[in-house]
Amino acid sequence: MAVFTPLSDAQVAEFLRRFDVGNLVSLEGVAGGTENTTFFVTTDRRELVLTLFEQGEHEELPFFVELLDYLDEHRLPVPGPVHDREGIALHSLAGKPSLLFPRLPGRHPMAPSLTQCQALGDALGRMHAVSQHFPGHRPNPRDLNWLVAMHHRVLGYLSPEDQALMKDEVEIYQGVFGAASELPHGALHGDL
Repeated sequence: MAVFTPLSDAQVAEFLRRFDVGNLVSLEGVAGGTENTTFFVTTDRRELVLTLFEQGEHEELPFFVELLDYLDEHRLPVPGPVHDREGIALHSLAGKPSLLFPRLPGRHPMAPSLTQCQALGDALGRMHAVSQHFPGHRPNPRDLNWLVAMHHRVLGYLSPEDQALMKDEVEIYQGVFGAASELPHGALHGDL
């Protein structure tokens, strides 16, 4: 189970009082995931997903809330975060940054079909087109600086041949992108 921070029904019921989502009926920890704690929350009015952010750059979370709100407002198939009665989405629960989302129908396919892959590609294309107008900005966490730092951290784990290959590839990457003029910016779905 990928529940790193256990929650009681009483904690979640109290948390839900800030929102106009109804009263807690059931709480179920979600087994999937590797970084965050996720629960399926059922109220007497709707199905929700509660996420507690366990690690990462918590100061970057407002960017993601704003991006999800923007994409949701532009009718992309994303679960826009649920805002409380005062218009705030990002809260703290059990000492962790927390967001509440509507639970979308369906489940993760274990072997996606060609039709599902095409639908995913179409949605990503629309996301890229719409997000070009999103005013928020976040630096690329996997830029050249990250590549060079990670390159040096993993070299000791590689054979001499793979070390030479990696060094050559990093130099090529630096040559192509290090001197490149300003590249286009936009949001992307890095997990995919």
